[in-house]
Amino acid sequence: MKSLNQKLSLLIMLFAFSVGALQPAMAQGNSANAPGKNKNLGHGNASNGVKAIIQANRQIFYSGDLLEIGVRFPRGADVIQEGEVDAYLMIFYPDTTLQAVSVSNEASAETSNLFRIDEVDVEFLPEGVYQLGVVLTVADGDPLNMSDWYNGMLGLLTVRGLTVSAEPLDIDDDGDGFVDGDTSGDGFVDDDTDDDQADDESSDDGTTDDSTTDGSTTGS
Repeated sequence: MKSLNQKLSLLIMLFAFSVGALQPAMAQGNSANAPGKNKNLGHGNASNGVKAIIQANRQIFYSGDLLEIGVRFPRGADVIQEGEVDAYLMIFYPDTTLQAVSVSNEASAETSNLFRIDEVDVEFLPEGVYQLGVVLTVADGDPLNMSDWYNGMLGLLTVRGLTVSAEPLDIDDDGDGFVDGDTSGDGFVDDDTDDDQADDESSDDGTTDDSTTDGSTTGS
């Protein structure tokens, strides 16, 4: 299992940005009328929930590399298309700047390409670790307000890291642009390979396809 700092740092930072909404969020989470209450959406739920995968052609981008980022919803895209929930790509920059990009119109089982940079330039895209996540909100909700997240913290569907660097990194000894020892393909070094493999094998089709498709914008 990933370390808490790696796996949940995006969620922790979102807490910081929405600190004023934490009390309402907790109150709604205990209410029978809370948004998403008794719904089957979000991370870790059964097959009729929503699943999101953030895809990229690499995990580590060096100066001059092509960068492509996309998103696909292998399960539950219709729930977003029908307007029951909204979907956002949350981007935390190394300087802790937060950007929320609506991807509701991109909801599809096929990969929708969101960003492309032909040649990464660290002057334009600063060095450091970028954390990306997909968040579901209630219809017309504010992704920066956790009380608007669909089904509370389960509204955070997935998190992955991308790193930009001008120089070779120790976590990429072979220089292939992928983090060494990252069997799950989320851009972080695995702390416990066995746990990660077990998590991967619990995917929709019983395979470990998330560890491979996350590293490609072609989808599967």
